[in-house]
Amino acid sequence: MLAVLLKDSLSPAAIPKILSIPVSWHNEQNTKLEEAADLFYDGIMQAPGLIPIMPSGAMYMMVKIDFSRLENFSYDMHFCQTLVSEKSVFVLPGSCFGFPNFFRVVIRSPRKKFQKLVNESSTFATIM
Repeated sequence: MLAVLLKDSLSPAAIPKILSIPVSWHNEQNTKLEEAADLFYDGIMQAPGLIPIMPSGAMYMMVKIDFSRLENFSYDMHFCQTLVSEKSVFVLPGSCFGFPNFFRVVIRSPRKKFQKLVNESSTFATIM
């Protein structure tokens, strides 16, 4: 068996740059993530049949889909496909991650786009 080993020169070259990023930048990013999580959580809590799970430092949020309240859907893939096709809101079905009946949404988006995501998702769940 022939094995080829390649030296990874990108990672060592990036480390000094990564370590030189000021703590204030990291704090600012954490604040933005926390604000986005709060905004999405509060908005989705208003939508019937959607139950958000508040993340702890992640850049995404899992949302449980209560199919007893959203009778037009029976599984997460169908819900996500319909949300994309009708509202242009891209979320991932939880079944991709071993969490059926959930969807995953990235909460690291520009604030203006994020507000649209909250509004469209809530409206979608309300009319369905």
